[in-house]
Amino acid sequence: MKITENYWYKRFPQGSFGGEVFFDEPMARHTTLGVGGLADLLAVPAEIISVQGVLIASADDNLPLTVLGGGSNVVIRDRGISGITVSLMKLNRLEAISGGSDSEPAKLFVEAGVSLAKLLRFCAEKGFSGLEELSGIPGSVGGAIRMNAGAFGAEIKDVVESVVVMNRKGRISRIPQSEIPFRYRSCGLDDELLILGANILLEKSEPVKVLNQMTDYHHEKQQRQPLSDKSAGCVFKNPEGEGDSSAWKLIDAAGLRGASEGGIRVSTQHANFFINDGSGTATQFITLMERIKEEVELKTGVVLEPEVRVIGRKS
Repeated sequence: MKITENYWYKRFPQGSFGGEVFFDEPMARHTTLGVGGLADLLAVPAEIISVQGVLIASADDNLPLTVLGGGSNVVIRDRGISGITVSLMKLNRLEAISGGSDSEPAKLFVEAGVSLAKLLRFCAEKGFSGLEELSGIPGSVGGAIRMNAGAFGAEIKDVVESVVVMNRKGRISRIPQSEIPFRYRSCGLDDELLILGANILLEKSEPVKVLNQMTDYHHEKQQRQPLSDKSAGCVFKNPEGEGDSSAWKLIDAAGLRGASEGGIRVSTQHANFFINDGSGTATQFITLMERIKEEVELKTGVVLEPEVRVIGRKS
């Protein structure tokens, strides 16, 4: 069923939901790629109890539930999203539980909606080291943990002590790092578990040293990747067991750098990024992605696996 204002305000009478609610919301406004149709309902809870209420309502009423963080690494189809879409970007608490020392790591609690950029600025100010390699990666902490974001040989799993999650019945639990099946570009947790936040452990260092390292990594990434353009980040995962044949090299070797479909094109700076010139659509992105996958397999024998999530109505 289509979610309407009548349904929502019967479920959540005035004042019972803390946060913002949008009906028929254009999702292009909420993704780094800048494409996507209308969401029946977009809920942006500002507190855990309101997240809990939305999850319980979606389970009780058997409604589709879609969870978004910062909107990177996701393509929302042009026909939009059915049911309830939840953005966690207002869950943005970030605090140092312990300041760290020469012998003990610093411990931070970070809610899922905190942007990686905000977290890295905090670390630079406080002199907390361990996340410098992630400089320049867009999106939120929740999304970074969900996909085990990484760069320059480091991954976010390297600093995670535990993750706080909520199931569809609203039950909250804490999962230690040792019980999370992290792997390349995935945390391995069930999609039914919503990530609320995490405890992370970092080394104490000098603020200027941390900032300089972040700046160096960010500069190097700027040289390699189109950070200022509209994109969803890396489109394909690097194939496992293919030696040095990363996804961008395979796409480039297949002669597809600069290939386009409507307003979406393969970046000439980094062939594993698809750029939206402002007129692109999700359909064009998906068509180009399928074309690239087919041609790379035909020319190299390697089957590329998408890194971006494609969500929303198919028809």
